[in-house]
Amino acid sequence: MNYSLEIMKMIFYLVIILLAIYILARFLKKFYLNPSGGENLELIEQIYLESKKSLKLVRVKDKILLLSVSEENIKKLKEWPESEFDYKRHSKLENKFDFNNMDFNNILNKFMNRKDSNESDGMDRDDKDE
Repeated sequence: MNYSLEIMKMIFYLVIILLAIYILARFLKKFYLNPSGGENLELIEQIYLESKKSLKLVRVKDKILLLSVSEENIKKLKEWPESEFDYKRHSKLENKFDFNNMDFNNILNKFMNRKDSNESDGMDRDDKDE
């Protein structure tokens, strides 16, 4: 038996798994997790124009700022009073799911784009087993 070939396979699969975890973490950080905001500072929304260039909508105390962010600098493009904006302070996942009124099974079904488990296709659960 060739142990060196088996070890190389294990290292290859380990690198693939670690790479997948890294890519998933970057994706979740970029698109789903809302960075923590303090009492006076909050990132409302951001959009990436290129890999290291973005526009960010930020609340600072009672003002909303539109910022242009690049690797070299940050520029304030526009400023509005907070009263002109109607937004809720929730992450994208909280907007997609109402976690307070759902149990785990319903959240999982909604996340997996399945029908609500309480709905049936005219059959009870006992009828489906037969």
